[in-house]
Amino acid sequence: MGVPKRLTDMQKKFVELLVYGDPKTGDPLNQTEAAKQAGYSHNNARYEASQLCNEKTSPLVVAYKEQLEEEKLQKHEITYTKHLARLDKLGNKAERKGNYQSAIRAEELRGKAGGIYVNQVLTKSVDADIEEDREAIKRFEDFATRRNRLKHIESNHPLMQKKKD
Repeated sequence: MGVPKRLTDMQKKFVELLVYGDPKTGDPLNQTEAAKQAGYSHNNARYEASQLCNEKTSPLVVAYKEQLEEEKLQKHEITYTKHLARLDKLGNKAERKGNYQSAIRAEELRGKAGGIYVNQVLTKSVDADIEEDREAIKRFEDFATRRNRLKHIESNHPLMQKKKD
């Protein structure tokens, strides 16, 4: 008999249900449920679905499924530009509705994505070298002593004068 040269309407519907889910609820469907909703016999739906998802028995169905999955990925792909545009749209919508907290949050996330806000995390790994630790403690103590001495120095510059109450 050989491999068919084109997909039937039921095969197309099966793949679309499998990739996009239930059209009413949007819930994902397993192969058997997709086959049943596509019109295959309820008694043989599991077998039919298995055959339809087998590349050896149904290469056109498998290829169509891969094509739809790729299109779905591209449609929902997150890019920098799409991300910023969506945040802007959501922020403007929230602001129009008077939901300023959501609008501010959307703007904050837009700023983070745009690199306006930078979170820095500094990590230092410390070796268990006691002599180095002692030297570091001495440097901190020296710094603290110098800082305390500098507090007592008064400047004559007008901007450095303490305000008198």
